[in-house]
Amino acid sequence: MMKQLDNNENLKTVVLCLDNDIAGNKTAEKFEKLLTEREIAATRLLPVLKDFNEDLQALVREPKQEMEPKMA
Repeated sequence: MMKQLDNNENLKTVVLCLDNDIAGNKTAEKFEKLLTEREIAATRLLPVLKDFNEDLQALVREPKQEMEPKMA
């Protein structure tokens, strides 16, 4: 992520899409701190289940179920 930030100096906002587990939460906190230090706004999009792939698989199994990611 840091390499991409260095390559794209005009970025003002980043959306973090990490797993909704302990490792994903810790990493999101770390990234949010680094982004704030660079004066880049950070928003986190949380999957309903553990990760976005599981969300997609659940939609295929049960298409009537509404699954909407949450903003953290």
